Amino acid sequence: MKILLSLITLIVAITSCSKSSINNKPLPDYYIYADIDGVPTLYDTSANFSFNEPYPPVHQGVIMQAAKAPNIHADNINISISSTYPENLIPEGSYVDTPNAQNYYAYVVYDSSFKVYQSLSSKPNATTVNITLINDSLIQGTFNSKVIFFNPSGDSTIHYLTNGKFRLKFEN
Repeated sequence: MKILLSLITLIVAITSCSKSSINNKPLPDYYIYADIDGVPTLYDTSANFSFNEPYPPVHQGVIMQAAKAPNIHADNINISISSTYPENLIPEGSYVDTPNAQNYYAYVVYDSSFKVYQSLSSKPNATTVNITLINDSLIQGTFNSKVIFFNPSGDSTIHYLTNGKFRLKFEN
């Protein structure tokens, strides 16, 4: 009986440890994913990141980007972490859209059908990016953002990007 109980526990543990997925399909190797206003959205074309500073390990900024085929110029997303101090490394950690003590800040740009939505930086902590791994070949983490399309006529549109995650390869 003890062996049967152990076997059942092992089976439950193995089946609950599945790879991240969207609609029961595994995520690709490199991507940016977010629920946009509750709709699962995957960007996995040209999914990469680069450093603003051309010579790592001095990472003044990190730019992450991916697009959604077939309209890669109309449907894409960019996440950036920047520092106003060139000697600051961009380490693993949490970043928001207002500069912290080290002058790090996060910013999201979401392009949908040629409408460009940007982080709502007038609201503190509208964007949060958590980098869980960063090195010279890979970056991964999570994010949430409130983005807005500023319309000169006054009827601006806000979108909510939640449950965001990214895993991107380095591209020079």
